[in-house]
Amino acid sequence: IRFHECSSPEEMVVDTDEYDLGISLETIEHIPPAIVDGYLQIISRSVTTIVFFTVPNETGLPFLIKYIAKKVLYRDSKDEEYTIAEFWNELLGRTTNVHRNEHKGFNYRLFIKQLENYFHVDHVMGIPIGWLPASLSFTIGIVARPKTF
Repeated sequence: IRFHECSSPEEMVVDTDEYDLGISLETIEHIPPAIVDGYLQIISRSVTTIVFFTVPNETGLPFLIKYIAKKVLYRDSKDEEYTIAEFWNELLGRTTNVHRNEHKGFNYRLFIKQLENYFHVDHVMGIPIGWLPASLSFTIGIVARPKTF
């Protein structure tokens, strides 16, 4: 097992031996969008079989529930505030109209499209309740295989 903590793709030094499995849990939404591709390229070249990603669902009903819960439970949150327009755009899944900052403006559907540039996406599921549609889940699990170029 090797753990890599990096602030940029350039810092991600991988061994010459390939990895059998890759895991990214609740991380991608915290990476600035401009450098996500760099990480995905390195992971896709380094992992031989499967990569498991989990990301938050920050749109629709799950977004609304999280938003209300944060307002009620975490009144002193340091999260960037939503404008009224951003709130409605996030709720309706139009996250390209929302200033992206950590969870704010993150869209798992757009991430999956980005992921498909480097991976074959085998399965997308809601977590923790697998029978719920992903769109109604708080967390999204993605199972992917690296493309061979």
